[in-house]
Amino acid sequence: MNIRKAVIQEADDLTQLAIRSKAYWGYSDEFIESCRAALTITPEFIAAAHVYVVEDEGKIQGFIALEQDGDSSILSDVFIDPSAVRLGYGRVLWQHIMGLAKELGIPKVIIHSDPHAEGFYLSMGAKRIGDVESTVTKGRFLPLMEIVLS
Repeated sequence: MNIRKAVIQEADDLTQLAIRSKAYWGYSDEFIESCRAALTITPEFIAAAHVYVVEDEGKIQGFIALEQDGDSSILSDVFIDPSAVRLGYGRVLWQHIMGLAKELGIPKVIIHSDPHAEGFYLSMGAKRIGDVESTVTKGRFLPLMEIVLS
């Protein structure tokens, strides 16, 4: 298992992984299609954010992205390939990105969680602090979570 910074040439591969990962939770094709823009990873995003991939035997199994936003940061993406769910890749990525956030002196990280991922974030030490409206579907609210690092 290897964690490394994503490169801009991987934008399309990461987008496809994000779409597969979202679909894993049983969402309809129509819903996934409505999320496509939000799930799209661009070369510009990879260049601007802290985006890391976890590989095993040369295959990307997942990725995580942390965007700095003033005094805090937003954990904007955590996606694991459906074939690799519950194999520890999410935990390894989480530990890596939280270590980086601490090194950068980030006091807290905000998470707009998919409802299916809330349990994972809770198990990693995040707390639910409220709800936030989806940027994709009006009237759909997502768990708003945070983890305090300092």
